[in-house]
Amino acid sequence: MFPSPVGHNHNNLYSPQLQPLLRHKSRPTLEAFGAQTNPGQTSASGSLYEYNSAMISQTTNYDGPGNLNNNGESVNHSGSNSVGETRVQPFSFACELAHGSNQVRISGFANIPELYQRIAESFSIPVSQIMYCTLDTPQVDMTKLLGNQLAFNHVIYAHTRGQTKEVQFLKSAEALGLTVSDNKAGGVYIKRISENGVLAKLLREQSNCICPGDLIECINGRSFINSRHMDVVKYLKDLPLESKIVLRLISPAKNIISKFC
Repeated sequence: MFPSPVGHNHNNLYSPQLQPLLRHKSRPTLEAFGAQTNPGQTSASGSLYEYNSAMISQTTNYDGPGNLNNNGESVNHSGSNSVGETRVQPFSFACELAHGSNQVRISGFANIPELYQRIAESFSIPVSQIMYCTLDTPQVDMTKLLGNQLAFNHVIYAHTRGQTKEVQFLKSAEALGLTVSDNKAGGVYIKRISENGVLAKLLREQSNCICPGDLIECINGRSFINSRHMDVVKYLKDLPLESKIVLRLISPAKNIISKFC
């Protein structure tokens, strides 16, 4: 009653002539990557995001050796190697030195110490030269400090060590008017100076002798490199009134233009 499909292969989707046209392209591979803050982090590393290399998936070659063309040859449209593995580069972040440099891409880090190491390798500088990083500005802006959150559209500016200076004053009151923080990699720096306090009075007498962004190298001869900010706070609080305080500070490096502005 119905015509037989035999002899009508020009409409048959399974005919050998049409099979190459129906062959599926290989699916692109996305490397597994998790970007997230780590609120439970309690170590000094300060995790920025977690990168789990074990999560990297391998491509499935949909045109593998089992698929042949009209000549009986194996077809591979995936662009992958013979094993069928394709790796996509991990996410990277734009980075520059704050006092001036070319922009590079930084990747392969999971916390701030590892970030500093990657920056040092990229710019061929000692990792100990990096003081802290700001986001989206090369200025010493303590409101733009790199913390535990980093988005892929941020530009990282690394501030490196500049000139060393010393400041001396007396602890004439318990309130020094000083706020300090640390970079989670062993460096403690001055984050803010209040308008009321011992240091505010010092600044009125000696302008710019101490500034937000200065790294605290040592106090009264005691080194505070590889320390946390609470170590500095405790040391200053434990000093008796009328004690002499000698701060050795390191200012961030400045570019040549800003030095003359």
